[in-house]
Amino acid sequence: RGIEGQGEILIDGRFQVLAPDHLAVLFPGDIQGLRSEGNEPWLYCWWTMDGDTVEDLVRGFGFERGVKKADAAPREPIRLLDRAIRRPGLAGELAAGACAFRLLTEAARA
Repeated sequence: RGIEGQGEILIDGRFQVLAPDHLAVLFPGDIQGLRSEGNEPWLYCWWTMDGDTVEDLVRGFGFERGVKKADAAPREPIRLLDRAIRRPGLAGELAAGACAFRLLTEAARA
């Protein structure tokens, strides 16, 4: 998810621009590469969802592989996810799952 500045993400063997207010969707097994150009700072975030049905789940929200226009990155849910993944045990996993679903839902609305 692009937050500030601009960089590129490798999807399907070619680099695509990841700018602010855009998000990139990749699926299990995809090769990911990132690069930035110039001296401008590039701020982005990412999260990973795993499990046997994650691809079907993400596609069920209407996403396909590639870069998509979105609203501004929701910084507070991103911070909450960052905190949740640092909590050990089931409570942290459940909190992280809830945050990931919130981010996925907000991205689908955009």
